[in-house]
Amino acid sequence: MTNTSVGWGIPIGKTRYNRTVYHNINKIPHAKVAGATGSGKTEFLKYLVTYMCMRYSPNQVEFIIVDLKNGVSFAPFKWFPHVRGIFKTVREAMEAIEAAHKTMVDRLIEVERLRAVFRKEPVYPRLIVLIDEGGELAPAYAITEQDKAMRKTALDFLASVARIGREPRVNIIYGTQRPDADTLPVAIRGQLEGVFCFRTENELDSKIVLRHEGAEKLRWIPGRYLYKSPLVKHDIEIQSPYVPQKVLRRLIEPLIPVNTFYDIPRDEVRFKDEQMDPGDDGIGLDNVIRIGDWGR
Repeated sequence: MTNTSVGWGIPIGKTRYNRTVYHNINKIPHAKVAGATGSGKTEFLKYLVTYMCMRYSPNQVEFIIVDLKNGVSFAPFKWFPHVRGIFKTVREAMEAIEAAHKTMVDRLIEVERLRAVFRKEPVYPRLIVLIDEGGELAPAYAITEQDKAMRKTALDFLASVARIGREPRVNIIYGTQRPDADTLPVAIRGQLEGVFCFRTENELDSKIVLRHEGAEKLRWIPGRYLYKSPLVKHDIEIQSPYVPQKVLRRLIEPLIPVNTFYDIPRDEVRFKDEQMDPGDDGIGLDNVIRIGDWGR
């Protein structure tokens, strides 16, 4: 499958000086998103998926979303044609990551055969394995031996993707509260060169994510984080974008098949944003990306 050449610079927020920062997923294919509960990790992950689904076609980017909070955070995203599925349990996660690994292997086999005879290689759709609350995959937290084996298998496949997924365009975005040895093995952690570190609970957690202190000193503003990558000389403090609930609804609702709400008439369905965000009536599709308050 071929697609047209596109730029892969993703706007990831603004600095205190109103400068937009971009993360190049082509140059830095794997990343980790970490931070304490309530710091804004999931909202940022939701923004990334929304932005890429609006920016690129399904022939250019696909998602496997592992949402280990029983799928509640990413439930509406299953309607985007870019999304292969939302996987909510350890077993589903293992099977989804195994499928991503198989995609990677199949692509590598095809590339090897084409290169052997000097044939032009296809440009594959970028497949992104996005994991929220990846700590739930830790074998240390397993209840049974079978459960432990599934978690270990999932992490083994993920480690392989992290090591050799760059060329066949299979990428990882791994979200967790604390990527220590239990929740994110070193074999995977070392390959996730893009770092989005939201506020941490303490200095130790900051050192685990960034290899130094600092994230624990961020102001407690949801969406504030430190960005680190091989392409920048030092950490950058950024306020992340987010997608308001009403905007997300306007983008996704036209994609939902009729009668999906278990035959409940549309005018009887109540959405959380109708109660929580009465002041957002003026949001339009030209305002999809919002930047949080810098607190000044």
